[in-house]
Amino acid sequence: MEGKIILFEVLNNTMTIIKAKKPSRYLPFRGALPLVQPWQEDLFREGTNGKMYLEECEPWIQSALIKAQRIKDIENSFREYLSNNNLEREYWKMDGKEKAKEITRFLGANSLTVESLVIKGKNE
Repeated sequence: MEGKIILFEVLNNTMTIIKAKKPSRYLPFRGALPLVQPWQEDLFREGTNGKMYLEECEPWIQSALIKAQRIKDIENSFREYLSNNNLEREYWKMDGKEKAKEITRFLGANSLTVESLVIKGKNE
């Protein structure tokens, strides 16, 4: 069982992100959002019900959950970056240009690009 991703942990971590058109308050993610469309919600619920591991889910569900976890991880890292640089409060007072500058610094410091904030659909 080693190396398998426990489905409950991923679901618990990402449920608010899965359905959100804007999955982050801090970062401007864009692209194929929400990860699960309203018409897919019942299928998503049925497709995760009774499963223990992520790999037991259909590929489209796995993809949505992996993308949601990635969004969560990047946002958490950005929040840590703000905290480490004493910018938590200042960030919300910044204009768009200043925020973009901080986001660019964060991305560079973490070997990420702006493309990391683009969520691709299944055919992209």
